[in-house]
Amino acid sequence: MTMKKRSTVMGGIKEYLEQCPAIATYVEALGREVNVNYLDEPEKSYSISQEPNEPWVKKYVDGTGIKLITVTFSSREAYGPAVIENLQVCGFYEELEEWIAENNRERNYPNLGEKKKAMGIALATTPYLFDTSRTKAKYQVTIQIKYYQEV
Repeated sequence: MTMKKRSTVMGGIKEYLEQCPAIATYVEALGREVNVNYLDEPEKSYSISQEPNEPWVKKYVDGTGIKLITVTFSSREAYGPAVIENLQVCGFYEELEEWIAENNRERNYPNLGEKKKAMGIALATTPYLFDTSRTKAKYQVTIQIKYYQEV
């Protein structure tokens, strides 16, 4: 018996972000993918992880409603005193932010699976430097997606 692969909200968000030109460039060139709940050590590694939040924005008596998911997109980047290297990371996150804003305006949202229809996507925080070592840094940004949940 073959099990049917069930699509998940996080899987849909992962696939969506891999379409961003800023991310796709590195994913294709380095033969990597956006990980889920795991950020690898090499530079240009990407991951998403779900953050805690109140999931229901509005719940109707029939069981449907509007939900919210909050995810953190993280990247491992080269880090050091070279300003040009650090500015490239800033440019990467600016490109990601603009791509998400443009997709939101055009209503191009992630496919979240059956009985879930995305209604909006936006950054909940500005991108920021989260952690550093001598030669690498972890940057991240928080993204929120509002969607309609059917029963």
